[in-house]
Amino acid sequence: MAKKKTKSKKSISKKPVKKPVKKIVKKPIKKVDDASDIIYIWEIVSLEAHGEKGTIEHIIYELIGIVGKGAKRRTASTTAALSVSYDLKDPYSTTDYKVFSKQQLLTYIQSKVSDKYIGVLKDNVKEQLFPSKKIITKFSWNQ
Repeated sequence: MAKKKTKSKKSISKKPVKKPVKKIVKKPIKKVDDASDIIYIWEIVSLEAHGEKGTIEHIIYELIGIVGKGAKRRTASTTAALSVSYDLKDPYSTTDYKVFSKQQLLTYIQSKVSDKYIGVLKDNVKEQLFPSKKIITKFSWNQ
């Protein structure tokens, strides 16, 4: 009997197959505006002054709240008044209003209004921007 020749197997190195890489694109999560995003701005609406003296009697001011940007920007405001009592030591009650800048008057208002009242004003603006109650005007029985 003749011996069969056996073929020796050569080791074949396999090339690694490159698998397609799936890229995961993370889309930024759109943040919903909330009360912590409100930017507050103080504005002077008007002044009530004493006749010829021009001394300030009342300062009517507005606290404006702004939230969002661009087309999604929303604003709300609340108005209040500050009475300026006559006091010789207080230049705002004894000097013509024309000598004060807008920033000086805004600083004066903020120094005279209590923190508690500022909180109330901010709560009013916040309620306008983010109402806690939903007003329903369309009812199923009206269709």
